[in-house]
Amino acid sequence: MKERIHKPLAAYAATVLRVSKSGRDERRDLDTFRKALEEYFVAAELTMSLAKNGWDGAGKEDVALWRERAKVNAVTNAGPKLNAAMKAMDELLDTVTEVAKDMNEEGKATGASARGGHCWPARHWRSSWDCSSDIWSPDF
Repeated sequence: MKERIHKPLAAYAATVLRVSKSGRDERRDLDTFRKALEEYFVAAELTMSLAKNGWDGAGKEDVALWRERAKVNAVTNAGPKLNAAMKAMDELLDTVTEVAKDMNEEGKATGASARGGHCWPARHWRSSWDCSSDIWSPDF
């Protein structure tokens, strides 16, 4: 399970991570999520280890004791850490959304700027383009 989570996170971390105009930072939020996720994995593994000790117990009293310890760890340790990891993931996704909005706005502005000052072929379907200021003047 960990590999299925770590592999896409590593691929995402290898991309260009940005800071949004509002100050949301992909690198910071990714690091926070990874830390919270690792803390959850440690706590969850402890829960599983305690439960396994219960299954391996020699007597009914041992089984009940280890299972109770596993339940307590799940509720008091692993559960809150899972909640923290989910909260950190939500923050990361909010940041990704903000960065994507910024990139979309920048792309639209760049496109509008490029169209505004040049002879744009889609607006000039003629036998030859009539744009003396433009390099493009092909005869079709």
